[in-house]
Amino acid sequence: REELEKRQLLHRIELLKLELSQRTLLIDTLRKEQSSQVEELREQLANVLHQRKMLHLKLKSSAHFHEQEVVHLKQMVRDLEERREE
Repeated sequence: REELEKRQLLHRIELLKLELSQRTLLIDTLRKEQSSQVEELREQLANVLHQRKMLHLKLKSSAHFHEQEVVHLKQMVRDLEERREE
């Protein structure tokens, strides 16, 4: 009887080892997937930040251009007003 109980316990231990091994593999797989997703998100963030920087520079350049255009137009108006006064 003791021998039978011992075999049953050993069998149960083997089943638990197999289950543990399967769960370990599952955890490893999930970690790799998570790591891949994190890396992908980091790349996307870097791309978005780069696009944001480029858009900011374009907007700044455009604003500067329009400011210069306004200054130029104001100068033209002044010149025209001065000619009229003459």
